[in-house]
Amino acid sequence: SPPDRYTSLAEVVTDLGLMSSQPRRYLFDNYSNENEIGNATERLSFQDGKLYGHEAHLSEIGSVFDRTVKQPGCGGKRREVVLVSGYSGSGKSSVVQQSIKTCLNENGSYLIHGKFDERMQQAQPLSAVVSAFDSYCAALLEGKRSGLEEVRSSIRDAIGGDSKVLTGLIPKLSQVIGESPAAKNVDVRGQEAQNRLNFIFCKFVRAISSRSCPVVLFLDDLHWADDDSLELIYMLTEDEHSNFLLVGCFRDNEVGEGHPLKSQIQRMEETGVIVTSIKIGNMRKDNVNEMICDSLGLLPRQTKPLSEIVHSKTNGNALFVKQFLTSLFEAGFLRYSPSVRRWTWDIDNIRSKRVTDGVAELMMDKMLRLKSNVQYALMVAACLGSQSEQSILKLLSKDTDPSNDDFIA
Repeated sequence: SPPDRYTSLAEVVTDLGLMSSQPRRYLFDNYSNENEIGNATERLSFQDGKLYGHEAHLSEIGSVFDRTVKQPGCGGKRREVVLVSGYSGSGKSSVVQQSIKTCLNENGSYLIHGKFDERMQQAQPLSAVVSAFDSYCAALLEGKRSGLEEVRSSIRDAIGGDSKVLTGLIPKLSQVIGESPAAKNVDVRGQEAQNRLNFIFCKFVRAISSRSCPVVLFLDDLHWADDDSLELIYMLTEDEHSNFLLVGCFRDNEVGEGHPLKSQIQRMEETGVIVTSIKIGNMRKDNVNEMICDSLGLLPRQTKPLSEIVHSKTNGNALFVKQFLTSLFEAGFLRYSPSVRRWTWDIDNIRSKRVTDGVAELMMDKMLRLKSNVQYALMVAACLGSQSEQSILKLLSKDTDPSNDDFIA
């Protein structure tokens, strides 16, 4: 067809180079049997874990990790934090998780992850922090992390009789440390009680962060963090101990000059904390084309016309790109053709397809097409926060068959 024809010798050379360097991808049929063909006609898949256009961001986070966690003490103690900002759907969380995953694999460190929820901001202060460290304790108890006895001893030595201050907050911590020493009878309230909690929490974090097992605390959606959480975060950054790194993500369009998070960031910088700020923007045209190439298994030259339209309609927002491509597949404008054994698309219909005002509207339209019982389950689950156990979701869907995961997906 005309779009597949070469218009220059340079295009021929480029394609030959790609075929030579990646023959399995470009010279062999990716759908060699009926099952693979059937899967392709039923869904559009994206490469798991691959990020596009974020090499510099990954490297920058890795460098901070090396300075503060992997090689602590070099040139004195360093108090550093990493704050990643960007618009909703830009890929902030994915960049952090991918970079830290790489660092953890190389160094044997441990990631503690919490996510703030707008609905829990006032109802349950410290919710993301509590959830993160409770999950850490659960992993220790389940044997997913080694060194339970060592951690237990370290925590007992660090907080001793003050342990009940934290066990009342982090449910599974009491199982980790076992029977604690007699609690100190301290009657404090208000701000003094909050200060005491923050002080003990810092001792706890120092106890679980060791040279053999450094800790990275990743807190997502900081723009929804409550005041108590922000104060604790500040105290953790003030505590001059090594083997620990704090990484946070937030939507910069929701953090103005008067926002509490903005004030805490300025406060950190004024007290000498090195704040590495990373801004995540939208993907460039070539990044979008690379994503589409990977998904469709075609040469960049072949997918360029499609990627240019997709980029113009989504502005390169990573989540929007994926959701828009999925909507094209569901509408039949992007499909796998068994007869020619490759992906094809209707460029005119795609060009004229109405685009929603953003990711939220696109996701809402997608949810409205779900089955009524799935919509109901999502509505109820939304009241539980950003995370929920699969067993609860099964109960909400009124479906006890574990093989039916339609609404969980």
